[in-house]
Amino acid sequence: MFVRMKNGMLYGVFSNGVSDYIFTHDVNKAGPDFQLVRDKYRKKIDPGSEEIEECFEVVFKVKFDVGVPGVGDMWVIDRDSDIPGNRLVLWGGNIDGWDFHENGVSSKEFDFRDAQAQFMEKVVLAVHGKESARPRKIVTKLTKEEFRKAIELYDERNV
Repeated sequence: MFVRMKNGMLYGVFSNGVSDYIFTHDVNKAGPDFQLVRDKYRKKIDPGSEEIEECFEVVFKVKFDVGVPGVGDMWVIDRDSDIPGNRLVLWGGNIDGWDFHENGVSSKEFDFRDAQAQFMEKVVLAVHGKESARPRKIVTKLTKEEFRKAIELYDERNV
């Protein structure tokens, strides 16, 4: 999950079950009220804070025909994918010829250059510190280069 603050800064969000925090790896985005914990600067935040412009989640998807009859062509990108290296990892149920994992899940690597289309889904959960009764989903079709840049922007290590 991410927040964009009223000052335009983008931060990651996590909860320890008791409190909510925003975090960054960038010392230039960490103000005096941030604490360095391990490799992140974090700050406790009230989810209803007026400082928050929007709170959202981002999901990356590709349209990709895996060549298996009866299997759909829209896939959520797995974190193991290496988009800059053109390595796309897709996960599904028990699919013959794919690498088997536990609980009936299998995966296979594909070449990202073979994807037919790329999409970013942004699900807005709160605006101006007020939680939305119905999250708003914004789906954007991206070029391969825009897709690469968006994945890099929203990579937790780059926030």
